[in-house]
This record gives sequence, structure tokens and C-alpha cells, in this order.
Amino acid sequence: MAKTPTPEEAVEHAQRIEQQRVESVRNLAQTRASLSDLDTQADHERKQLEKQIKERARQAEKDDLAAYNNALRAGWTEKQLATAGFPEPRRKARNRRRTSASKSSSANKTESTTEATDPSPHDPSL
Repeated sequence: MAKTPTPEEAVEHAQRIEQQRVESVRNLAQTRASLSDLDTQADHERKQLEKQIKERARQAEKDDLAAYNNALRAGWTEKQLATAGFPEPRRKARNRRRTSASKSSSANKTESTTEATDPSPHDPSL
């Protein structure tokens, strides 16, 4: 038969078990805090990285627009560049779409008056 512990032995045994339980909760609290800190740091780094990527994209679009405009100044036409695989830069096309709606009504009026007064056919290769 098992020996019955003394009251002191029973208390010591219970305290050891309780201490192990407390240590496991302390460890869990520390790992959760570390995980929370990591999430916060990752969010901050992600925002910084997105900001850097956006800035690099803006600079690349700016460089692309400058190169495209240099090609136009060198004598290339928009149509020739498009045929060669270089359509208008995204930035330029985006700006053009914004203004085209406001200009379209005035352009239609001008086009209809030009057609009425100019009987010469338009050369589509120009």
C-alpha cells in the first residue's frame, strides 16, 4: 500500500505542480507578446516597403515618360513607336483620358466644321 504523505509533503507536492502550471502560463504570455510585437513590426516594415516600391514605380514611370518624349523629339511618331511595341506611357495615357472627356465635345464641334469646309481626304498614314 502507498504511504500517506504528511501534510507538509502534500503541500510541497501541490506547490511544485502549481509552480509548473504558473511557469507554463508565463511562457505562453511571453511567446504571445513576442508574436504580437512581431506582427506590429511586420506591419510597419510592410508599409515602409510598399512606400519604397511606390516611389520606385513613380520614378520608373517618370523615366519612361522622359524616354518616350525623347524618342518623339528624335523624330519618332506615336504611331511608329506603338507599331514598334512602345505604346504611350501609362502616365501619359492616364492624363490624356482625364482630359479627353472635356475636350471631346469641343473636338467634335471642330471636326464637323472642318469636314464641311475641307473636302480633301485625310491620309491615315500620317
